[in-house]
Amino acid sequence: MSRVPHRRAIGKTAPVAAGVRSVLQVPVPLGMSATVSAVSSAMSRTGSRTGSPIEMDDRLRDAAFGAAPGAHVWRFAADPDPWRRWLAAVVLGGQGHYAAAASGLSGLLAGPDRVLASLAASTLASHRRQLGAHGAARPLDALALRLAAPALTGGRSTFTDPDGIDPAGARVDALLGLAADAIGLGRPAAARRLLEVARKAAGSSPSWRVAVRSAWLAAEVELACGDPDAAVEPATSALSDADGRGAVRHGVKSRLVLAAALATAGRHGPARELLGDVTDLAQCHGLAPLVWPAGLLLEQCSAGPGASGRPSYGPVPAGTALTDALTTVFARADAPLRAAARRSLWVPSDMLRTGDTAERSSVGEIHGKYVIGTCQGLTPRDR
Repeated sequence: MSRVPHRRAIGKTAPVAAGVRSVLQVPVPLGMSATVSAVSSAMSRTGSRTGSPIEMDDRLRDAAFGAAPGAHVWRFAADPDPWRRWLAAVVLGGQGHYAAAASGLSGLLAGPDRVLASLAASTLASHRRQLGAHGAARPLDALALRLAAPALTGGRSTFTDPDGIDPAGARVDALLGLAADAIGLGRPAAARRLLEVARKAAGSSPSWRVAVRSAWLAAEVELACGDPDAAVEPATSALSDADGRGAVRHGVKSRLVLAAALATAGRHGPARELLGDVTDLAQCHGLAPLVWPAGLLLEQCSAGPGASGRPSYGPVPAGTALTDALTTVFARADAPLRAAARRSLWVPSDMLRTGDTAERSSVGEIHGKYVIGTCQGLTPRDR
């Protein structure tokens, strides 16, 4: 199996704390310098959040983390309440409306509420990852971690939230985002270290959302390290927790992660069944970002195993539901995300109908590197 080109990783002998410190120095993406300057200024003159978002609109909560991920939330995208705007952006991102979500999230980054600003940065980073822009996501996750740190030490933000929308949850979200970025950049060892830091930060009683996301990352780390059998258990745990909570979008993503683990382990029958469920549920609820990776992996599993016993990778016909889904989310993306996606190893050029002629990986090349590319970071996720 050929390796994904990757950047210089955190030194193998570096302690975990040093690894976390290093991500705090990540350069800011082009076009975000003014925003981050505003964030720094706001951090120097304001305190942490004193209230709790627990009283946020239950309908928006249900759309973001519950049974209605396909809800129509456009009117909340410009709501006077910043927490409602954030929840609306989470929902819109889950539906693949990346440009609309980015518009709302960018305005929250420099706000006075550090917890909310951290969550907004993590959410924006997750949307970058969904189109393979892990390099663009990493500085945003580093920013989220910087914002979450003073919120935890400020002494006033001691509230907890059932969905992990609190200071501790914001820090864990940032750490898990950095671990996901590391996987996408071909650095599974760094991802494993960051996952362990996130688990310690979550403590003994993490929120259900943190537990599900941590299990996704645990499975993805094992897949990236070439041990799909070890990925099955955490992926199964994530699915059980998400379904037990009634979190539809998280349940669909958990099925996708589990299917990737099973397919990579050569268990194509169960993987195909799960992927059929993912496709049906994602289409039913309007979760376009989950349609194309599920359809892609299903096509390859259905082609039967190759000589290695793993799925055989061939060309995907144009004009199918999965190519339509990818083209749709690409068209809904903001310009910086589209530019990053064009350069991504994870976006297959033979599935896009954008007129772009930049050289990118084909479907087969992507799967030949990592099957994990079909499930990494594909739920705004994971927010």
